[in-house]
Amino acid sequence: MNWKKIRYSVYAIYLILGLASAFFPQEHVFLTRGSGTVFVVFLVFVGIISILFPFLALPFILSIQAINPFSNEKWNKPEHSRNPLNLGDPIHFFHFCSWCGIAYFAGGFLVSPIGGIHQTVLTALGIIMSINMILSVKMCVGIFKGKFSDSEADPAGAINSEAAASTR
Repeated sequence: MNWKKIRYSVYAIYLILGLASAFFPQEHVFLTRGSGTVFVVFLVFVGIISILFPFLALPFILSIQAINPFSNEKWNKPEHSRNPLNLGDPIHFFHFCSWCGIAYFAGGFLVSPIGGIHQTVLTALGIIMSINMILSVKMCVGIFKGKFSDSEADPAGAINSEAAASTR
């Protein structure tokens, strides 16, 4: 399968969904009178989570996956040409999801003037969280560098560790 074409198609779908988000507005809880303080507290809370969560959660999840017996013996570095649904190579899923997030929130940010300041701020926070997720993936490649293979012999991603071991 050509995973690069599939991934780019999914990113395009997320971008279109993000663009359409302004035309299907959600009822904002923060639009009531006197709720400015609540919105600011919410933004601070979401801002802290969007900055810290990827850097704390992803290394924890991947450390569990590193000792998982169903995980591949060696992982491949994240690329757009690899299968994001390969459970034996978990970092590709997070790489894929972060790019989907960037596509969706970038589409929402482009049309955010239609949705108002709330949509602008929330989509900007979504973009920040998605970028932090990509940076976290890159950080995890460095943290778990002993787990990653040096060769790029299998660009499609191995289905399981036995198939990868038999090709070497």
